[in-house]
This record gives sequence, C-alpha cells and structure tokens, in this order.
Amino acid sequence: KKLAKLFKEKKYARLIEEADDAIKNLPSEPLGEGDKDVSDIYALKASAMAELGKPKEEVLKIAVKALNFDRLNKNALWLVRETKGLYSEKAEYYRLQVEGVAYFLDEKNEKIKQVFRTVYGALADSPEEALEFVKEIEREEVKSELKIIKAVSKGKKEKMPKGVYETTRLFAWYEREN
Repeated sequence: KKLAKLFKEKKYARLIEEADDAIKNLPSEPLGEGDKDVSDIYALKASAMAELGKPKEEVLKIAVKALNFDRLNKNALWLVRETKGLYSEKAEYYRLQVEGVAYFLDEKNEKIKQVFRTVYGALADSPEEALEFVKEIEREEVKSELKIIKAVSKGKKEKMPKGVYETTRLFAWYEREN
C-alpha cells in the first residue's frame, strides 16, 4: 500500500528505493502460480522506472519479473505492451490455447514437473507471433516447451499495441504411466 501511495504522489525515485528494500527480503525466484503481492511490488517499481524515463530494457526486465510472480497481473501486462510500443495494421486478437510444462512444489516441498494447458489473449500479426509474445513474459522453464493447441482470431485491432492482454491460470494434470 505504501508503494501505491508513493506512485500516486509521483514520488517515483523514493518508490524504487522502497521497492528495492522490500525485494531484498522476498523470494528471488517464482515457482508455481506465483505471489500477487511480490508481483505488485515489481510492477510498481517498473512503472516508476518508466515514469522516470529509465531504459526500456530495464523497465521490461522488471515488468516481466512481476509477471513471473503473478501471470495474471494486468498492470504488468499493460506495461510490457506500452513499453514495447509495437503496432501493426495487420494485428489480430488471438485466443491461444497452449500446452506446456511447469514445475510446482508438492506437499513435501519438492519440485514436480507437470504438463499444463492455459489460454492467452494476444494481439499479433499471426498466432506464431502471439506465441512469441507469450514466451517473452513467461518463466524460463515454462516458455521452453510451449506449443499452440488451438488459435482463434477474434478480429483486427490495429490501433492497439501488440502483445499479451490476458492470461489464465495454468491448468495442470498428472499424466498416468502406461
């Protein structure tokens, strides 16, 4: 709440300092569905960096970190699209059903590998480009094995920035052997 207040007050440099202090005491790597509070800290820091005119690459790195902790963070998704600022007259809004592999913690706190499916909404020139935008915002271990199961165009949207607009939770299941 303190960081949000600093953002509203346009105290961006102070917000970045406070966020950096908070980040020192937080998990450095996301695992599983993530953590909304940690994500919000990174998203606010990235937003403050953008307001101060920091290099786009640095802003994107922090915004993606926010999404790594909470893939549903609409503010971080918006920031990635706006920072990249990619537009196209051919862009269409695609709903992508995607399959991939993720790692979760089980009840014994051990990493387990699971197959998942999820849905993304992305504005792109093709389903393949939409998948590339998805890969840009996902965790390393998730993006390496993503593949499109189904892509449906919802029509052209040329006046909006290209990129990911929506994500859903990862729907994982255990595969049976034999």
